[in-house]
Amino acid sequence: GDFPVALHMSPRHKLLTMLSSRGTAMLFDVWSGLLMHTEAMSSQVVFVGCPNRNGGIISVNIQGSVLSTTVNDNGITGFAKNQLQNPELALRIASNADLGGVDELFRAQMVRLLDQGQVEDAVRVCLKAPNSILRTREVLNRFMMATPMAGQPPAISTYFKVMIAEAKLNGAESAELAKAVVPKGGAAYVKQQFEEDKITVTEELAEILSPVDPETAMKMFFKIEAHPRVVNLLLSRNEAQKAVAYCKRVNFSPEWRVVLNNFIRVNPQDAVALALMLHNDMGPTPVIDPSDVVDMFVTAHHIQQATEFLLEILRGRDTEETSKLQTKLLEINVKHSNPAVAEKIFAGNICSHFDGMVLAPLCERAGLFQRAIECYIKAQYTHPDLDNLPNIRRCLTQSQSFNAEWLIDFFGKLSQQDSILCLQDLLQNHRQNFKVIAKSPPSTAMLYDVLYYYLGAITPYTRDPEVHFRYIEAAAEVGQLQELERMTRESPCYDPERVKNYLKAKKLNDLWPLITFAIFTTSSPNRYLIDTNNLPLVEQFVQRRSPSKTPAVVGTLLDCNVSESFIQNILNAAGSMCPIQELVEETESRGRLRMIQGWLETRKNEKKTDTALHNALGKIYVDTGSQAEQFLESNDYYDPLVLGKYCENRDPNLSYIAYKKGHCNEELIELTTRNGMWKQLARHLVKEQNLDLWAQVLRNNTPERTHLVEAVQQTALPESKVSDEVSCAVRAFMNADMTHELTALLDQIVVHGEFRKNRFLENFIISKTTTHKISRTLLRVQNSTRLRSRCT
Repeated sequence: GDFPVALHMSPRHKLLTMLSSRGTAMLFDVWSGLLMHTEAMSSQVVFVGCPNRNGGIISVNIQGSVLSTTVNDNGITGFAKNQLQNPELALRIASNADLGGVDELFRAQMVRLLDQGQVEDAVRVCLKAPNSILRTREVLNRFMMATPMAGQPPAISTYFKVMIAEAKLNGAESAELAKAVVPKGGAAYVKQQFEEDKITVTEELAEILSPVDPETAMKMFFKIEAHPRVVNLLLSRNEAQKAVAYCKRVNFSPEWRVVLNNFIRVNPQDAVALALMLHNDMGPTPVIDPSDVVDMFVTAHHIQQATEFLLEILRGRDTEETSKLQTKLLEINVKHSNPAVAEKIFAGNICSHFDGMVLAPLCERAGLFQRAIECYIKAQYTHPDLDNLPNIRRCLTQSQSFNAEWLIDFFGKLSQQDSILCLQDLLQNHRQNFKVIAKSPPSTAMLYDVLYYYLGAITPYTRDPEVHFRYIEAAAEVGQLQELERMTRESPCYDPERVKNYLKAKKLNDLWPLITFAIFTTSSPNRYLIDTNNLPLVEQFVQRRSPSKTPAVVGTLLDCNVSESFIQNILNAAGSMCPIQELVEETESRGRLRMIQGWLETRKNEKKTDTALHNALGKIYVDTGSQAEQFLESNDYYDPLVLGKYCENRDPNLSYIAYKKGHCNEELIELTTRNGMWKQLARHLVKEQNLDLWAQVLRNNTPERTHLVEAVQQTALPESKVSDEVSCAVRAFMNADMTHELTALLDQIVVHGEFRKNRFLENFIISKTTTHKISRTLLRVQNSTRLRSRCT
C-alpha cells in the first residue's frame, strides 16, 4: 500500500504539499481541502522527505536520488484560474504570495464591489492586489468619479481613510490627497501625515503644498534631495544667503548662470547680493566671471544694479589686475546711464586703471568732453605711439562745458606748439568760447546772440509756441547745440512739424539735435540720415540713444537697399540691447532672415533663451539644410508648433521631429496621415503609451487605419524593447475591438518576438484561442518543465 512520507504547507501560498512512499506528489488548498494537482515524481520507493526553504519538499528514494517538489510561482495562478476554473482560488493564492497573472480578476472584483457601494471592501481589494497594480492614478480617478450611495461619504474619502489607516500612501495617492484637501484649507492635515510618515513625498506633492506652506514643502524637497527646488524656493523668498549656504552644506552645484539670470529678471536688487556671494563666498575663484554677471544685468536693462555689483567687487582693488572691470564699470554708465553717474564715478577716483581709448569716444558722444580729453591723454601716456591731439582739439571745440580752472591747468600741461594749436581752435569759434576767452561787450554781439540770451531768460516762464520755436532757432544759429538738444527734448510747447522742417533746412553739421527731436516726438530720423549720407549717425543713434529702435532702423535700411555689411555693423553696435522678436519680424517680413544669422547665433552663444531667437535660427537651418535635424532634436527653446508648421511644406520629416519633441499629437497625426508617414506615426504611438491617442487613430475602420496597423505590426512593435509599450498597444487594440489584428499581432511579438516571457501577453493569447491552440502556443513560449506543471 501507499502512505504519506512527507507533508508540508507553503506559508506564502497557503498550499499543502504531500509526498507518498510510491513517489506521488499531491498539492492541496489548505482552506478548502481541494486536491489541485497530482504528479508522479519517482518510480522508486521514497523513504524520507523534509521541507525545503521554498515551501516544498525535498525527498530521497531508495536509489539515492534527491527529489525536489515546489510550487511554481510563474504558473500556479494561471493553473488555478484556467485549468481548475477556480478564479477565487487564483485570487487567494496571488494575494497571499504577491503573485501576478490575475490582475484582471483583482480589477474586476474591485469594480464590482465599487459598483455595489461596498467601497471599503473595494479599497481592501486594492490593498491586497499584488505589486500594487490597483494603486494607480487610473484607479484613483475611478474612485473620484464613483457616485456615492445615499448616506455614504464620497468614495475617494473612504479610499484615503482606509489606505492611511492600513498602509502608507504611494506617490500618486499622496499627490491626489494633497490636490483634494489643500485647496480646502487642509495643508495642516497633509503636514500631519507627512510628519507621521503616512505619505510618500514626491516633487509633485511638495509643489502642491509650496504656495500655502513653504516650510513643509522645503522639508519635503530636502527629504527627496530635490536640491534645485530647495534653492528656487529660497530665492523666491529673497533668502539668497540661505540658498548659497544650503548649496555649500549639501555639496550641490546648480547651474548658477541660469539661476542668477532668472533671479535678475524677478528681483534685480536682491540679485546683486546673490551675485556678490557667488563672487566672494563659493571658493577661491568666482563661480561666474564678473564680466558675465555684468552682461546679465545690462541685458536686462538693470544698469544701476550692475554698477552696484562692480563698485562692491572693486572696493579697495584699484589695481592693474582689475583694469578690465574698471573699464566695464565706466563703459556701461557712459553708454547706458545718465552722464552725471559716470561723471560722479570719474570724480570719486574709484578707477584709475581703465582703458582710455575705449572710454574716450564714449565720453565724447555722451557730452563728457573734459573726461574724453583726460581719457585721450591717458591713452597717449600708455601708448606713446598714438597721436590723440586731433581728438583733443575736436573736444575743445565744446569748451563751454569745461571748468575754466581745469582748462587753464590743461593748457599748462601742453607743449608750446600744441597749446598754440588748441588756442587757435578756441578763437576760431568765438560764439561758443567767448566765456572762456573774454567777455565781449554787448554792442559786438550779433542779433542771434542777443536773441539767444534774451529768450533764454524768458523761455522757462512762458508756454508760447512762437517763443519756444524762436529760442530753438537762436540756439541753432549761435551754435549752442547742447541747449538745442535740451529744448527739443524737454520743451512741450513747440510745433513739432515746424521744428522738424527747420532743422532739416538748417542742415546742421551736428545732426544730434534733429535725432533727439525725432526720438522724443516718435518720428524716425533714419530715412533722412540715409538721404543725407549720414549713415555713421544711424549707428550712433542705435548705440547711443535708442537701441530699442534697432529693429525699425534695420527695416528702414533694408527698404533703402543699404549694404548688408553696414546693417551688420548696426546690429553689432546694438548687441544684446536690440529686441529679438521685433528684429526677427522686421527681417522675416522682408525675406531677409538669413542676413541676421550671425547676430542670432551670437545671442544664442550668450545663453539667450528667447523663443523668437530659436524659432528664427530653426527656420534658417531648415532653409539652408544646415544641421536642421540636429537642431530640432537637441534645442529646448524653440516653439515646436511654429517650426513644425514651417517645415510641413518644406520637409515633412523635420516637421515630424518638431511635433514629436513638443508632443503636438494632433498636428503630428494630421501631418503623418496626410503624407503617408505610417511608420513614423506607429513609432510615435508606441512610444507615447497614450490609450486616448490610440483610440483616436483606431476609432474608424478606414484605409488609413489599415496602413497604420500594418506599420505597427511590421515596424513599431518589432522594434520596441519595452514591455510597457507593447502592453499599451495591446490594450489599445483590445479597446478598439480589433480581435483579428490583435491575435496576429500577439502571435508575432509574443511567440516569435522579444516578449516570449511576458505573462500578460501570454495569458491574453490563451484567453483568445482554442484549447488545441493553447497547448500549441504554450509549447512555443514555455520551457518543458513549466509546461508540464501548467498543462497536466
